[in-house]
Amino acid sequence: MNAGEALELPLVRLGMALKSRQITSRALVDESLRRLEDVARPLNAVASLMPERAREEAARADRELAVGKWRGPLHGVPYGAKDLLSARGAPTTWGADLFAKRVFPHDAGVIEKLSNAGAVLVAKLSMVQLAGAFGYYRADASVQGPARNPYDTGKWAGGSSSGSGSAVATRCVPFAIGSETWGSILTPSAFCGVVGLRPTFGRVTRRGAMALSWTMDKIGPFCTRAEDAAIVLDKLSGHDPLDPASAADQPPFKPGRPLRGKPHLAAVLPEALRKQDGEVFAAHQAVIEALSKIARVETATVPAPEIPSDGIALLTVNVEEAGAFEELIESGELSTLRSTDAIAAARSDRTIGAADYLKAQRLRARLRAAYDDFFAKYDAVVTPALGFLAVTAPGLEEDLETALAGDDPFGSAGNLLGLPAIVVPGPLVRGLPTAMQLLGPAWSEELLCATATALEEVTPWAAQKPQPARQ
Repeated sequence: MNAGEALELPLVRLGMALKSRQITSRALVDESLRRLEDVARPLNAVASLMPERAREEAARADRELAVGKWRGPLHGVPYGAKDLLSARGAPTTWGADLFAKRVFPHDAGVIEKLSNAGAVLVAKLSMVQLAGAFGYYRADASVQGPARNPYDTGKWAGGSSSGSGSAVATRCVPFAIGSETWGSILTPSAFCGVVGLRPTFGRVTRRGAMALSWTMDKIGPFCTRAEDAAIVLDKLSGHDPLDPASAADQPPFKPGRPLRGKPHLAAVLPEALRKQDGEVFAAHQAVIEALSKIARVETATVPAPEIPSDGIALLTVNVEEAGAFEELIESGELSTLRSTDAIAAARSDRTIGAADYLKAQRLRARLRAAYDDFFAKYDAVVTPALGFLAVTAPGLEEDLETALAGDDPFGSAGNLLGLPAIVVPGPLVRGLPTAMQLLGPAWSEELLCATATALEEVTPWAAQKPQPARQ
């Protein structure tokens, strides 16, 4: 087995190939580093390669595997991490030139966990500057510039975990770690045609990660298959006493469990999407029809549409980012950021009053109650991850707000309430990926992953991958 073939394997099979010594971790790491340089870097997906650390970790993995010390299916497997996660041996830039040379002496909690599982960190992957703080809609505001879509380099890979989605889609790494506050896992997963898993708030430690919104930030994996995402989440899950937001009473997560019976899914596919793009609408319908083979699917509507989840989410992020980056604001260093409206955005954030924030949190509690009632009737909801295809890669002065226009009730509500979701690829439309999401109640990741895995068994869409990208 050669390294190129091995990087294409599901994690279970790749782990067994390493365990049985059909392939070495060093060979995988060298091939991953080569692909990241030759394929991912031209897509603006690479923040920094980590060859020295990666080869040291690969050598350790190969020594352990040679004597039968096996840490599990990630032992010796290369991966990449979004550049808001601290990692020894490479700069942690948060996507900003201001921090281009900053190197932390410690690993983030999730990187510690993956190291304990034997996984090998090969690269820090690109991201939108400050994960979109003070200018998410300036997607070019990144050290690397806008991440290019591997299906069409004239299109955007999505944000803010841009490099993670792109590197996995191009099979440069078998999995990558990203983060989401509001759409930063789901968007690049949907645009790049990969599986993205947003865990329940508090499931995965955020220690050592840049903070954007303390009550909404979450960390999760990008993979090519739902089963792989479950394997990675298993290694990331668990209480971290050094992270105040880490849930101490979270139920255990066990990957690989098959579906037990047919889950009851609510299908929400707004009719307005048909007028927006009939081909994309038909692709979403195809996913729902395929799900009906393995689940009981019932048409439903958005819970509590009268509660403005988009507005509550936006206000919450704006207030909390102003707090998270207070030092950056006070120092005047916002003026050095690529986002040309960062200073104005920060000024606006700081005008939001405490009464407005508290009112938003009261509405957030009402929204939670409405979703509790909704999930008392359904196991999960299936709805578009995005209702449109990848958009044109923007320039710095171009505003993405119009390109990404459209209601996002489940994206805003799901993140406000800390609910888990998994992106599942659908059919290609005009050569670009489409995607749906399965959204469930808190701690329902096992069901979501099992449902997505069962869907992959009856459809061909998870096997899709970009050919040499169009110019």
